[in-house]
Amino acid sequence: MASLDGSLLDDFKNEAHSLLKKMILILEQCEGDLRLAPGLEEYGQLVDRIMGGAQSLVMGLESSSEYVPLLEQVGHYSAICKAVGYKTSQLKDKAEFYDICIAFLMDATEVLDDMTNNLFDPDSQKSHFLFNQTFIERLKWVNDQFGNEYRSSVAVKSSPEQGRMNQSDIDDLLKKLGIG
Repeated sequence: MASLDGSLLDDFKNEAHSLLKKMILILEQCEGDLRLAPGLEEYGQLVDRIMGGAQSLVMGLESSSEYVPLLEQVGHYSAICKAVGYKTSQLKDKAEFYDICIAFLMDATEVLDDMTNNLFDPDSQKSHFLFNQTFIERLKWVNDQFGNEYRSSVAVKSSPEQGRMNQSDIDDLLKKLGIG
């Protein structure tokens, strides 16, 4: 594996920052208006780009690089945001739950922003403080409210199970984040 130069890492951080600003804007626009839920599909697509960028950088780094676990963490955390974003985009009649999901996504997006802003600062990589028990409980509760009819990725014409994220998937992501 080749070592990535700093400019690619900086490019990732800058792109992520730009995408996160768009994601927060989408959440602010959708807040309080269930009719705008389909707009969260774009949120899911944007966070998917962060997830993919982090995963691509990991593949280009030496496995011993100090950035690998941090980029993997960004990728896994992004997957959680993506799943909740896509599921929330499909809500049609649960206004109170929709508001809870938007609040959860706002908090989660701010944490993702902090993670990417501090990605290359070894002194601020105390990631476990980001994932407190309250966050984990909220994530599990939110996920439990969604039925199997809600997909966790872009709609595709394939098997009904594709694009689903169940509790064991969430638990696996939490383990990968070091908190499950």
